Amino acid sequence: MEEVVAIVIFILLMMGIQIAKLRKIVIYAKFNYIKMIMSVVISSGIIIFFWTDNIVRLIELIAVAILVLFVGIIPEGLGKKQVIKFGIIDGKFNIYKSIELRPLKDQKYTRIDFLMKSNRCTSIIVKDNIMNIKRFFQRNNQIRNKIVVK
Repeated sequence: MEEVVAIVIFILLMMGIQIAKLRKIVIYAKFNYIKMIMSVVISSGIIIFFWTDNIVRLIELIAVAILVLFVGIIPEGLGKKQVIKFGIIDGKFNIYKSIELRPLKDQKYTRIDFLMKSNRCTSIIVKDNIMNIKRFFQRNNQIRNKIVVK
């Protein structure tokens, strides 16, 4: 029972941190309907296929299913000084080596790749043209020289 309580508290803490970050989003990412549908299907499948009569395991199962559902429906985007995406604890712009901007779909969308020093990358697609996104990043003097338009 102790481990289930720890898992539930950890999941609630992760969700609480992410919900607090949502208020800081200035530019929202494009909503991914496939991700949302998949999270609903997977979380439903977890509950249906692994249903048990053991109340302790059932609480753990429901907590994991809620986390999967939460990951699929939570909005992502850009804050004034950081990337806000589930799973990124410290997404401040100044920790990235470079920020690459790429136009998508007739300039209506922009793909933003945040490249780190150790071959890691975080990507996000926003529903705005590349010039507006570039202006958004250039307002921040610390990252002005990190912006690369592809």
